[in-house]
Amino acid sequence: MINRMIAGFALLLLAGCSSMRQSQIYPMSFDQTYSSVISALNDVKSWRVVETDQLNGFITLETGGFFQPRRAVRVIVKHLEPFQTKVEIDQHKTYWFNPDFIKAIDTRVNERALTYPR
Repeated sequence: MINRMIAGFALLLLAGCSSMRQSQIYPMSFDQTYSSVISALNDVKSWRVVETDQLNGFITLETGGFFQPRRAVRVIVKHLEPFQTKVEIDQHKTYWFNPDFIKAIDTRVNERALTYPR
């Protein structure tokens, strides 16, 4: 019984450390989507954008510090077609996922998609 509990806990711990990806495709150019994502992420409370690499489509956010555990999340923006861009949230080695990222990105990018001409 104890061996099963230990095995279950170990499995849960390993699952928590694995990478979690969530993605969405938007009908906008890469540059328009990238700037919309940056704008959206700047509004997510208690997280800060610490690194951007527009050439490769990376945006890194971080939270915590001092007395709180530090967590980092990378957002990847990928050009698919002239007016089709994929936004992917990739968290490595974290035990917690914040759905506010997806909501904030989705809201901001969809707002801008309506205003940008094709």
